[in-house]
Amino acid sequence: MKNILILVAIVFVGCTPGKDYEGLASELCDCMQPTLELSKRLENIDLNAQDSLQTQAIINEIERLQEQSMICADEIEAKIGEVNEEDNAKLNAALKKVCPEIAKMMDNQEY
Repeated sequence: MKNILILVAIVFVGCTPGKDYEGLASELCDCMQPTLELSKRLENIDLNAQDSLQTQAIINEIERLQEQSMICADEIEAKIGEVNEEDNAKLNAALKKVCPEIAKMMDNQEY
């Protein structure tokens, strides 16, 4: 899951001035929503207590979400260019406005 958040950090490095920050934040939120949902589910699961089939199913789901998020992040990154600190601050503010739960999840992961 940390790899997904690293991709998100890469997306933040791709905004150019004049971009629709709320639109970009919304797209990023769409990419990250499955990760947020899985994160919430994993908070309530003790992987050590699960049998091997359940554990493997969880691992498979994580891998699937990582692949989907990578594709999604690549598509967003293709739309944007280089970023400066002001762009990064504007995108972070938009992210907190558009999808505060995902912004909080990313803040908790120090991204």
